[in-house]
Amino acid sequence: MAEAWRRMDDAQRRLQRLWSDALREAAATFAARLGQIQPSASSTKPLNKLYDTWIDCAEDAYARTAHSETFCSALADFVNASSQWRGELQTSIEQWAKMLDLPTRSEINTLAQRLKALEERPPDTSKPPVKSKPPVKSKPPVKSKPPVTLMKRKPTVATSRTRRARRKAKA
Repeated sequence: MAEAWRRMDDAQRRLQRLWSDALREAAATFAARLGQIQPSASSTKPLNKLYDTWIDCAEDAYARTAHSETFCSALADFVNASSQWRGELQTSIEQWAKMLDLPTRSEINTLAQRLKALEERPPDTSKPPVKSKPPVKSKPPVKSKPPVTLMKRKPTVATSRTRRARRKAKA
């Protein structure tokens, strides 16, 4: 499992270097094109053009990287190593589950397949159906009391008339 993890880590580092190189290439291309655009504070069109230029530079750099042989190789190595690591991890977890007397994934899968096969099988009509016990009558549900609500006083609306009357009363 450690070997698969090491291979996966190496491949991931190669992928990170390739993306870093693509970003560096995009920034260099953008800087070269930047001299052609003169942004002004009064209009948004030059800023939109500047943004579009950056997007074009980044997309071109990423496309070149993603279609390169080194990127394909690094990605394939990463996928293969991570699949191997996942398989080895699954095996290790199954061993631990058996030691702890827990059901393993393969046992659960087997049970699910057996259950599905039983559900798909047509019912056996040669045996009489099993009579079930009559259902037990349940007690009627207990009615709950409505929640208690507190009576609230109506708020008084302070109009200009009542304010004037209060001021006169104070004076």
